[in-house]
Amino acid sequence: MKELKLFIKDMKAEAALLNSFARLEDEMQILAGNKKWEGIEPVIQNLRDRSHKLNNIEENRCASFRALKQKLGAPLDATFLKILPLLPVEARDEMLTAYRELKIAVFSVKGATARLTYYFRSIEEFFKKVLGELFPHRKGKIYAKDGKAKKVPDDTLLLNKQL
Repeated sequence: MKELKLFIKDMKAEAALLNSFARLEDEMQILAGNKKWEGIEPVIQNLRDRSHKLNNIEENRCASFRALKQKLGAPLDATFLKILPLLPVEARDEMLTAYRELKIAVFSVKGATARLTYYFRSIEEFFKKVLGELFPHRKGKIYAKDGKAKKVPDDTLLLNKQL
């Protein structure tokens, strides 16, 4: 059945792209940890490009899943596990394998994103504390005698990327 083959192909393609996305996020974290800031920009561009490709592949996978459900006579709101029993036994293993690969890839991206987010939040908090100690007048809000927030004069701060 061509709809089944196409759906499996789409799931595998999405899983492969998600895995490459996770590897790029890990690469970004390593570059940031080594303070190679110039190397991060191409990685960000790669992530943007892969993000667009992921959107397209996701749409293809959804379309092929709809076509498979239609071919099997399943309701349009049927989930993956609901249509599994409608497939021939020999096709289920291949489909389940592709499904697991996709799930693992999704968890891989979630993990890489969480690590990257935690890493950059830690750096941000560290710099906020350091800058708060260096420029205490910029910490929090400053209030005027009437109780309203007062605008703080803007002291220019220069940060050297080559630290």
